[in-house]
Amino acid sequence: MLFVIGLQLVLGILINYPPLSGQLIPGIDIWFLRLPILLLSAWGIYKWANKWQGFILVLSPIYFALWYFYPLLLIELMVWVWTIEKIRGNKKWIVLLVVLSILRIGFQKGKVDVYEKIIPRKLSEEIMERVKSEDILTYKTNLPLKFRRLSYNKPVFAIKNILQESVKFLDVETIFFGEFHPLSQKGIVVYYWPQSFLLIVGVYFYFRKKIKFDLKTYLIGSFVYFMISKEISFLRFSILWITLSFLIALAMEKINKYWKILVVLVLLYSFGVNAYNFLLLKGKWFDNRAMAMEFCMKNLPKDGDNYITRIFGNEKKYCRYYDKNCVLNEKIDEAKNICVFAGELLGRQWNNTIDDRWQDLWRGKGYKIVKILQMYDSIAYGYSDYLVVGEKE
Repeated sequence: MLFVIGLQLVLGILINYPPLSGQLIPGIDIWFLRLPILLLSAWGIYKWANKWQGFILVLSPIYFALWYFYPLLLIELMVWVWTIEKIRGNKKWIVLLVVLSILRIGFQKGKVDVYEKIIPRKLSEEIMERVKSEDILTYKTNLPLKFRRLSYNKPVFAIKNILQESVKFLDVETIFFGEFHPLSQKGIVVYYWPQSFLLIVGVYFYFRKKIKFDLKTYLIGSFVYFMISKEISFLRFSILWITLSFLIALAMEKINKYWKILVVLVLLYSFGVNAYNFLLLKGKWFDNRAMAMEFCMKNLPKDGDNYITRIFGNEKKYCRYYDKNCVLNEKIDEAKNICVFAGELLGRQWNNTIDDRWQDLWRGKGYKIVKILQMYDSIAYGYSDYLVVGEKE
């Protein structure tokens, strides 16, 4: 386990990714947050989990994402696990789980996917849309209209939407095989795909040997967290990551030593491939808005009259993070130095294209181009993939 923690730390240092907006604390380097959280979480896993379970947990890609980008969320998960452990001993502790759920919803300002799908106004709109779509059919259902309308009411549609959201909890692709979420959100797998076989073996031994572990309580806690969480897809599985680690570790305990050696080698190889992929394609896997802001702050004059793109916000927070005395110009036309996407000076294009002569057009508008960074993944769709530092001549 200590060896894997070391690998995680080395990977983080090599990637050296800038902080996400939620990690910004003016005057405090991001590593003063990441390193203590890595050590604290490793200590917590060591104390709570057995040898193989700890190895499975710290090897997971989601563990890297949590301590590296979402350290406060990792602390929250530790509290959830502690609470679930208490519930296993005394059901009265479920009150604390309710409190944690309320705090999680409050932290998200009430934005919960399942709640947004049962709002009466939205249910009415969904019902009317379904009714209209059926009424224009050439061949209508022979069932009398009044009977068809019995199923078109708010309670039925609310149940339907809740069930649709619940089914996502069984999303095996996100857990073992996913890359990009269907909604184009960043996606990281919870476990490497070879571990899907270990999960099957673990489930077999769990029921065959009648292992004394309250899996039901953990599954309920995982489901509750999933349903009330508004995080990126893979983060909603955070408690399930801990729950499934028990079954995968159980499989590791039951197989013979030769299979253990083979599985460990495969998993370490998977970690290496994944790490190389992270290093090679940082912008694909992580939030490259942080990369954009770092590029701007490192290439604009420290004491200059600067303007930074406002396409995705938080520019003032990033500015104060890199320079506590930072002040930005409010207007692009009045600033001496700018860091914006090329299309912000030339106009938005619906297909994200830009004139091949855009650098000449910039010069024609009175700007000297200082530095260019090509940002992939369309983080400023419509304004091109070119982030440019320019100086007004």
